Amino acid sequence: MQKLDELRTITSFLKAAECGSFTQAADVLGLTPAAISKNVSTLEKSLGVKLFNRTTRSLSLTNEGQAYAEQAGKALSLLEEANESLRQLYNEPYGRVKISAPNTIGRIFLIPLLPLLKAQFPQITIDLDLNDRNVDLVKDNFDLVIHGGTINSSSLIARKIGSLALCVVATPTYLQQNGTPATPQELEQHQLLTRALSTGKLMPWSFVDNAGDSYSLSLDNPAYVLTDVAALLELTLAHQGIAQLPYYLVHEHLEAGTLVQLFADEHQEGEYELFMQYPHRQFIAPRVRAVIDFFHNQLKDNPSLNYKK
Repeated sequence: MQKLDELRTITSFLKAAECGSFTQAADVLGLTPAAISKNVSTLEKSLGVKLFNRTTRSLSLTNEGQAYAEQAGKALSLLEEANESLRQLYNEPYGRVKISAPNTIGRIFLIPLLPLLKAQFPQITIDLDLNDRNVDLVKDNFDLVIHGGTINSSSLIARKIGSLALCVVATPTYLQQNGTPATPQELEQHQLLTRALSTGKLMPWSFVDNAGDSYSLSLDNPAYVLTDVAALLELTLAHQGIAQLPYYLVHEHLEAGTLVQLFADEHQEGEYELFMQYPHRQFIAPRVRAVIDFFHNQLKDNPSLNYKK
């Protein structure tokens, strides 16, 4: 097998191992599933070992395939790093960096930074996908995912950007018409506006009591359920109920008096941590590393991401 053909078969094998599917690997590499299957079979024949267990419904690595994937993955990463490092000796980091981030986080925190990023790294192209769904970094072929909440994969590196303080708010008009709850437990007597996760599950409201203990309230019968936090703010401003929203989104309304924060004296609402996640590799392409470091340095001291009530 010629060296270029061998590299092509190894690339097909590694992507199929990452995705767990010939079809998904084909989508990422711009090939057909049949071409991926042929490349893997050619590699297996060349090595003299079976790399995958195949059924009509599943694809899994054999023990030999797992060992080969680990070693070949390291070797390919080293080759990619060597190629790009050599280019970087004479040029700035360049190429495409594909990023996923929630809609509101992206619009408020990331997009305003893009002109500065472009000025510092003019050869880098940013492909920014703003969405509120659960993204699979590997299968969806992203270089970097920014998200809030819990870490959903131990196989990825998670780098904390900051903490989003949460506030329970309503308009003065709503409170005048419906009364003001004295404790979080009284919220069930009110119209509640909340978010749904991409799984359809309602997001619980988090609190920290005066003793420093965290707890959450599950919402059994909210008045409205939305997936977009900015839309939730608009509905709150329309006097439709009480919502728990991130401080960065409501602080101007609190200062202007168009929103009122509830439980500010007796209860400290919870926090929502924001992370950057990227593949757990020994070597990361310089263009990706440049973008990761840029966003981390720009956002780590942002008061809206580190606000303490």
